[in-house]
Amino acid sequence: MLHHLNLAQRDIFFDRTLNPDRLYLVGGEMQVDGAFDDRAAAAAYRAVMRDVAAMRARLVLQDHQPMLAVAPPDDASPIPVRLEDFSTDAEPGMSVAARAAALWAEPIRPEDGRVMHDMWILKAAHDRRTILFRCHHLIVDGWAGLALFDRFRRAYDTILAGGTPPPDPAPLPDPAAEHAWIQSPKAAEDSAFWARELGDLPARAFLRRPPFGPSLKARITRDRAAFARIEAVAAAAGVPLPALLLTLFATLVHELTGRAAMIVATPVRNRMTAAERAAIIPFVRLMPLGLQIDPAGRLGEAAAAVQAAMRRGFRHQRLPMGAIGKALGRRPGAGDAMLGDVLFSFETRPATQGFAGCRTLLHPVSHEGDKYALALHVRDLGGEGPVDFDLALDAAHWGPLGAAPVVDRLGPMLEALERATPDTPLAHLIPPMPAAERALIARVNDTARPLPGRAGGAASVVELIRDTARLRSADPALVTAAGEVTSFAALDLWSDRVARALIARGAGPGRIVGVMIDRRPAMIAAVLGVLKSGAAFLPLDPALPAARLAELAADGGAITVITCRDFATIATGRPLLVMDDAGALDAPEVALPAPAPDHLAYLLYTSGTTGRPKGVMVDHAALLNRLVWQWHALGHRHHEPILHRTTASFDVSVWEMLMPPAMGAPMVLCPAVTAHDPQALARLIEARSVACLHFVPGALDAMLAGLPATDDERLSRLRLIVTSGEALRAETVRRVAARWPGVRIVNLYGPTEAAIDVARHDADPEETVVPIGRPVWNTQLLVVDPDTLQPVAVGRPGELVIGGVQLARGYLGRPELSAERFPQDPANPGARLYRTGDEALLTPDGVFLYLGRRDDQVKIDGARVEPGEVAARLAGHPAVQEAAVRAITGPRGPRLAGWYVGEGVSPAELRSWAAGRLPGWMVPAVLTRLDQLPRRPNGKLDAAALPAPALAEGPVRTAPATALEAAIAGAFARVLDGVTVDAATDFFLAGGHSLTALRLTGEIRAATGLETDLKQLFLNPTPRLLAAALDQARIAAGDHEDEGPLPLFRPATGRTAPVFLIPPVAGEPAIFLDLAARLGQTAWGLRFPAHPAAGLPEFARHLARTVLEIAPGGPWRLIGYSLGGMAAFDAARLIEAETGGRVDLVLLDTSAEPVPMHPDAVAAKFDREFARAAADGTDAMGRLAAGLGRPAVARLKARVLRNARATTGWRARGVIHGDITMITARRDPAERRPDRWAAHTTGRFRLIGLDAGHFDLLSDRMMPDLVRALAPAPEPVPA
Repeated sequence: MLHHLNLAQRDIFFDRTLNPDRLYLVGGEMQVDGAFDDRAAAAAYRAVMRDVAAMRARLVLQDHQPMLAVAPPDDASPIPVRLEDFSTDAEPGMSVAARAAALWAEPIRPEDGRVMHDMWILKAAHDRRTILFRCHHLIVDGWAGLALFDRFRRAYDTILAGGTPPPDPAPLPDPAAEHAWIQSPKAAEDSAFWARELGDLPARAFLRRPPFGPSLKARITRDRAAFARIEAVAAAAGVPLPALLLTLFATLVHELTGRAAMIVATPVRNRMTAAERAAIIPFVRLMPLGLQIDPAGRLGEAAAAVQAAMRRGFRHQRLPMGAIGKALGRRPGAGDAMLGDVLFSFETRPATQGFAGCRTLLHPVSHEGDKYALALHVRDLGGEGPVDFDLALDAAHWGPLGAAPVVDRLGPMLEALERATPDTPLAHLIPPMPAAERALIARVNDTARPLPGRAGGAASVVELIRDTARLRSADPALVTAAGEVTSFAALDLWSDRVARALIARGAGPGRIVGVMIDRRPAMIAAVLGVLKSGAAFLPLDPALPAARLAELAADGGAITVITCRDFATIATGRPLLVMDDAGALDAPEVALPAPAPDHLAYLLYTSGTTGRPKGVMVDHAALLNRLVWQWHALGHRHHEPILHRTTASFDVSVWEMLMPPAMGAPMVLCPAVTAHDPQALARLIEARSVACLHFVPGALDAMLAGLPATDDERLSRLRLIVTSGEALRAETVRRVAARWPGVRIVNLYGPTEAAIDVARHDADPEETVVPIGRPVWNTQLLVVDPDTLQPVAVGRPGELVIGGVQLARGYLGRPELSAERFPQDPANPGARLYRTGDEALLTPDGVFLYLGRRDDQVKIDGARVEPGEVAARLAGHPAVQEAAVRAITGPRGPRLAGWYVGEGVSPAELRSWAAGRLPGWMVPAVLTRLDQLPRRPNGKLDAAALPAPALAEGPVRTAPATALEAAIAGAFARVLDGVTVDAATDFFLAGGHSLTALRLTGEIRAATGLETDLKQLFLNPTPRLLAAALDQARIAAGDHEDEGPLPLFRPATGRTAPVFLIPPVAGEPAIFLDLAARLGQTAWGLRFPAHPAAGLPEFARHLARTVLEIAPGGPWRLIGYSLGGMAAFDAARLIEAETGGRVDLVLLDTSAEPVPMHPDAVAAKFDREFARAAADGTDAMGRLAAGLGRPAVARLKARVLRNARATTGWRARGVIHGDITMITARRDPAERRPDRWAAHTTGRFRLIGLDAGHFDLLSDRMMPDLVRALAPAPEPVPA
């Protein structure tokens, strides 16, 4: 008999569809001591299965609807009871515990078609057993599980006494009334309530990074006396005990996350009627409670507020979690909870009645895998036993610290609660930071280290510069782009002359000298000369407006500005020393001072929030530590040149200018016109053998985008890229690793106020987020509460503060601001900190993550949004190089606006793309394409210079690009009933839900003949995304291969002559979807015949037949890729022979006479290229590869090997009368003599070379070039 799922079961089914690895195990673990009869237990279990319909149920899909198929009570199938005997093991107790833990981690898979429960009897001794009763949550919840145990116990006792358990049927209740209720006015009222209650709250409390891990378990117990004291506190506060304990739990979550507002899920029985209370089936709901926690608030008042939230929720508890999420506009996604990532439950019941003759202790168990970052189950099992506080944590999130951060807080908090009164502030319940976290913070900041080698006794960088000039006197110190060389000795003498000339003009310790020169040898001599004079240098970039330069020179109190004749006309308002004037550097021979560690080294200005720039003062001790650390920590070498390409107003220029002459490496000076020209920069790197250079991450993205792949070889000597100044994207790291595999990326972080950089991380292409890493030598990093400056919990966001030797003195002439931003360290009297204003967290692995500015958060439609997250997602589009997002004010309130740099994607297309990946409130209302993002001279984004967008309030419509998209859009429209649907309509945000989703799968099958499933729909909720996913799923569906054509594109209006695209050896035309859409004409993808013995002649006959069925009268244009080109040529000959017409042929890197390959070589090549494409995932091939599971990959590989055999003995023979266009991949062409194809046409022949590899012709990077190449050739002009 078939039964529909109720609403609770549907929520469970849909969530598990999205997250198939979640365990969803519910049941109990029984410790049984005494003479237990295993056979009686098996018979009792069969009696329970006879009576309880849920125990005989199997999950089936009927017309796309999940249903329970229930076997009759007399079903004779084997019962799932297993006995394992560990009594002879050396440590039977340990063996049983290990086996029990393994079983609780082993899933029950409903899709396997078996009953969804089992029982394991683990024997530790003749009189001691551990019995595991495991059920899938689809058939029981906690309440039903207790009822099952009671039935099992009574049946066991009856059988042991010699009787037969009488029938006591527990049928499955009909969920029809519940399904009708979800459409009722009361359900709509509940939906509106939850939208009001939770609309302003974040969906998650913890900042977890995928991949999420298994559930980590821990238990704290309180004896009856201690628990009674907690009960007394609840009574004194006038609140139920669950409300008090939930208040404590919310306080714990606040301490761990910093969240003052949070959603806590809590289960409610949801059994409204007597029949529901008697039913053994899950009815439980997870009720999301919106809670506010203020540590300064009093316990009684906070608990009363929690109780009020619980009461409000109880009146609306029947609405399922999925419906609540829909009311809030939130779509379920893989891997994370949709509403709340923390859970609290409170279970109480009478003491367990044991089996006859045995002492029995029952522990209820719930395993949901990675769904929650933190869950607390309080279980009062009755009797005289202790009360259990069972914790479940996401093991991946807590890392090496394990459960310690939670256990070491919750235990003391429970003890404090026993002593509390209603007037106790919540903050008094919070214990000091646990020892494990204090130890981690101390270990991360254990950076004290004497400077090695020559730097050990140096007082300043000047000593190292002099010493290097002596040791490496003849070696090149400076190299210009033109190849002019200045030796260390010459630079030393030159800078000495500058120093003496400055001393003659009053320079010395504590004085400021401006340096207004562009990147040329004179600039380096000037900077070194300022330092040798004892003064501090103030960089003045001559490219800045004169008024700005004058403002900086005046504010800094520069005694003089050293410059060259090229810039001597810039009015700075200060005396000038024009160093290339005749006699300018003539000065008396005087002894040069030796700067002390506390002398000022440089003054560098940063922008200020008030509009007035701030002058940051950095002394020699800070500078020396920073330079020496980088040289040794990053592994620089004396013979490897370092490029100086950063503008002088950005602090990165300081290490570029000073580390090479201090430590002894050549410095290559990059002209300004070259610095941001990718191809010119690559030529300079090659010509001067540059080994290290710095990029702001945005500039690195521009370099990747602007440098042709053919120029990658110019970077063969490049060993190290240093990034800083902005958050480094993981995608950027992956692109660098793919294109320049010999290059290492080191990501640095640091403000100007702490000598350039204070943290370092070696970027890994496998990372999903790039950390800023760990502190450098003699430097401390702390994540603190911004109000108290005390360290916060590991994993909790807070303000990042810096301590140690690299701190700047402060801001010149700004004592109040200096005191505010450089406060005293409360933990170390006499020491200072610098408050960065950056949000960060310390992971349990001991690395720091940068989360953004603390003042950048905005609210859109009541939801909190980090614009940086939206910008990063936009930048993930293959055609987007970089993006910026800001909040703007529109007619309907705040909206997001975005700006992006990228060719080949329109604002409407990008917005549609984003709508498929972001919640609606995070999709920018308007997008503006720019040639480049405005940047300050230091390379950072200049947000104020972004052009004002024209805010479009109307919806952006994206027409379906293919027949398949159009068919799916039609199915969406029929199910959504009245909603205007386009290719980018999100099914769930447009009103769809889990019930209509099931109907939609049937509509899509009827419209397209293709099978879909709920997970595909949840992860691909727009017609465009779902169309692509369905085509991929068709490949993975099984051994049967579709031989029919695939409609790739059909224009919305008008008729166009079709073009036919024939794929390469894999035989999958879906790789042409992107290309077909860009060509803009009717396009069909053709498939090869699936017969295992088919060769190229059979391929050609099949293709010709298909083309003539679609377009019997022509015109015909075939585009074949690699093996597809060979088959296309033969098909064209057949079509021309049969019709007498002409076929125009385009060959994409096709060989006229392929070299035979051994199957092993074909297999190895497939493995390599498939792995590359799947890892990249940024073009049609990559997205196709990334979507396939192992069985589909194996079938695809077998098809490749089969199709590759079809080319055996083939070569191009004969001619066609149509034109042939041969597009060759110049980097690794399949045909070394592509002009050979000219002999195979009596028409015109065109040869076009593209800067690509054989497998890259369809890449997003090459797509614009390929589309241009495919444009029809102009007809020749008659003579």
